[in-house]
Amino acid sequence: MASFNSMAANIARRHRWDEALTAIGRTAASRMPLGEVLAAGLEAMMGASGATLGLIRLVDPATKDLVIAAHRELPPPYLVVARRIPWGARLAGSVAVTGEPWLVGHLQEQPEVSHLSLLADRVQSLACLPLKTHDRIVGTITLGHSQPEFFGSSDLPVLLQAASLLAGAIVAEQLHAATIRESEEKALLFRELDHRVRNNLPR
Repeated sequence: MASFNSMAANIARRHRWDEALTAIGRTAASRMPLGEVLAAGLEAMMGASGATLGLIRLVDPATKDLVIAAHRELPPPYLVVARRIPWGARLAGSVAVTGEPWLVGHLQEQPEVSHLSLLADRVQSLACLPLKTHDRIVGTITLGHSQPEFFGSSDLPVLLQAASLLAGAIVAEQLHAATIRESEEKALLFRELDHRVRNNLPR
């Protein structure tokens, strides 16, 4: 009976992840605004993994700081203190630098990786994953749970697959938004040039 229950649990888990990966994949082709892409991706990964807390940080191109861009169930004091962290600092910064995931089974034993006093009442274990596509780090996603050792090494393959898929959706929307901005800037420039030319024509 135990073996059957375990098999059923694994099938259910695989089904949840299949749905999550499909949902994240749809965002890449949906032309959703970036905020909606991030919210949908975070919701999908939290739902499939069972995480009770989640946040996505994106790299600020100007400073390389990691800035919180989407979150769920984070306490307001944490958002104030840790909204922006330097590249290479703390848990997310280290994951961004190395491009490698980091699992924390007992947060109380590693206070250096997070703002422990602000999260310890609701989180014991964390999985921090790089949002990486084609060796480019666009940010990190952190999932948390109140149960110690909630995330294990056996979870990493599908977690990383989902994170990579989400990174691709993020990059696609960033490129789409940049293209729109460039088109709008060119249109504005042409209108300004046309206006100047018309003003300089002899009457």
